[in-house]
Amino acid sequence: MSDGTPEVIALLDWELCTLGHPHADLGYVCANYHADNLPTGQFKELDFQALGIPTEQEFLDLYCRYSGWENIRNHLFFVVFSFFRSAAIIQGVYKHGLDGNAASQKALMLGHMARVRAENAWRIVEQNL
Repeated sequence: MSDGTPEVIALLDWELCTLGHPHADLGYVCANYHADNLPTGQFKELDFQALGIPTEQEFLDLYCRYSGWENIRNHLFFVVFSFFRSAAIIQGVYKHGLDGNAASQKALMLGHMARVRAENAWRIVEQNL
């Protein structure tokens, strides 16, 4: 709520929230900027300025300004961590699908995405060694 008015100003998804380093969540958000081989990879083709979407650097600058961090050291580590983490989560969902106890039949369609996310993470590592 905003200033006591009945106006929704944001929605939060608590599904993957943890008590960890705040840059892990930042890496999860910024992974979309590096998702070349994922369906969200079209993100790079967007005209950020025309759509009002900050570039990754602008997003990081805003994060630093509002969080009080002076800079984000090893930012790509957290992006890579995010890709590997989501690959592990997807692999678990896929396994539940194979075992027949997944929340949705769509779980079986996710199997290949674990490898794709891991490959994306490794590409970032190789490009930044």
